[in-house]
Amino acid sequence: MIEEGILTINRDLRPEPEYSRYLTRLYPSLFRGEEDAIDWLFPVEMLGQERQSIIRETLRTCLGEESLAWDLNAGQLPSEIVLPGEIRRSIHILWQPLFSSEERIKGFLLSLRDISDQKRLQDEVLLQKEKSKALEQRVQELLLTRFQDARRLIETLEERLKGADELWLEAASKRDLHTRKGEARTLGLKGLSEAIHSLESALAEGNAEVISEALKVLRDETGAYQSLMRDMFMSRSTGQESATSLMDVVAPLLPALRKQLKEGGIPVRSIDVFDGVDEWPADVLDAVRQSLLHALSNSADHGYILPSKRGQRLSPAVLRVEADTDSSGKIQVRVRDFGAGLNMEKLKAMAEEKGFRPGPEETVADVVFLDGATTAETASATSGRGVGLSAVRALCRDFKGGAHLLANDQGQGSLLVMSFTATNEHLKNIA
Repeated sequence: MIEEGILTINRDLRPEPEYSRYLTRLYPSLFRGEEDAIDWLFPVEMLGQERQSIIRETLRTCLGEESLAWDLNAGQLPSEIVLPGEIRRSIHILWQPLFSSEERIKGFLLSLRDISDQKRLQDEVLLQKEKSKALEQRVQELLLTRFQDARRLIETLEERLKGADELWLEAASKRDLHTRKGEARTLGLKGLSEAIHSLESALAEGNAEVISEALKVLRDETGAYQSLMRDMFMSRSTGQESATSLMDVVAPLLPALRKQLKEGGIPVRSIDVFDGVDEWPADVLDAVRQSLLHALSNSADHGYILPSKRGQRLSPAVLRVEADTDSSGKIQVRVRDFGAGLNMEKLKAMAEEKGFRPGPEETVADVVFLDGATTAETASATSGRGVGLSAVRALCRDFKGGAHLLANDQGQGSLLVMSFTATNEHLKNIA
């Protein structure tokens, strides 16, 4: 048997009674000669009414014409279709015009061949190429990143991902997830950052099936990084020094921050760090590191990038991170930008919408620390979900501190003030 379905269509667009037996394997339901060949070969449920009509009109346009009409119109005809069924099959179609003795088109010859095996092989080859490319990308990322920080992030994520899917719907889990995305982005772990971003989008959508699939992707991505770190980097030194100063935690964040501003079309004039803390408690410094992931990104987006996209003219970016302490052990960290400043009209409207009433030490601008509060019109990889500053406040409160958003007292722009209280153990050590 010829492994090809051959069929002739006459000028009435009906099939001729002679056809190859193999055609019945592709189309088990036999047709009658009086049937419309297009309805039979390309039913509406396969291609849709519009596509079916295009095929029929293209053939009718060519009938009775010379070969030039075919050359001009044959591109409208499908060269490949997928037959529905329990096992979906890919079919390649070769169209050929049949000519009369006057060199006019009088019908059409179709050759249909099952190319499912070839397509599956092609898909498998492409999948393996994608896997190989992803593996190469992860290797490059891990070679260039801060290994200890990357390992800590991966281990933290793996532990978090052991929990039930429903736990990710909690506000605290969403804040933690947003922090991990910032860490992954700062460390240059692109695949991980994108997987977390997809999960955030799924959580915002609220569809349980979509959330479950996004969690699976993140678990797979996390596992892939973990496996690679374990298999290829066991001999790598683990003696990386821990951060002991504000500069130690800010410096690794700067490449991603500069990239964010550059991609947003914002030139950078300066990013300065002023550290007035003599001795940083390790746990507080780690909380500051996590807070700055969100705070600096927020300043870049809301102080410069988003206003610039709305047409506001701004000077090159200037950001400052300042820290000092008092005799009680409370540490204050300030992130100051000289960008667009606070949009009080939007903030007041958002506070009204959310029923926010400022407390004794709060201002209406502190509405941004509520879960889901954002002045961004759309969500991006760095902002717009109303999670980042909520995570900052939660981190501060873990250390009996707080966070407030104010107008920059040194010029145009905004000022984010965060406070942290050192642990009792640390206070004993410096007493």
